[in-house]
Amino acid sequence: MFGGYLSTSFAQDDAWLPPSAIKEQVEKLFQDPPETKRMLPEGRVWIHRDEQAVIVDGYICQRNAPLEMFACPTDTKEHESIVAVFAKAQFVHAALLAVGAVPGKPVAFEPKFTPASGTTIRVFALWHDQDGKTS
Repeated sequence: MFGGYLSTSFAQDDAWLPPSAIKEQVEKLFQDPPETKRMLPEGRVWIHRDEQAVIVDGYICQRNAPLEMFACPTDTKEHESIVAVFAKAQFVHAALLAVGAVPGKPVAFEPKFTPASGTTIRVFALWHDQDGKTS
């Protein structure tokens, strides 16, 4: 299993808080996942080498909007994403490489069709609802 997103949902009123305030709340409420290693002291990206998993923490930034991408770093394209994560893309990429993912290439149509290549990444979303239940 490669990849994974750990996302936290807050009440609708909290959606207007700046990402730094949401990150502060998340850091107070949630400890590091067990048996993982944090990639950066200030980032919320962990790796679990035995499980070949990358865990990235974030929050739901869109509830009713057209989807252009699943996740983006905070303070970037939250208007196009469902989840904003507390990590730069380069660190998520480095974490995936650290657990054994192999970079690939996107699909090509010219001069002939070539399918996308690289490691298949499974993405799981975990969140806490308003009652504190994990889904």
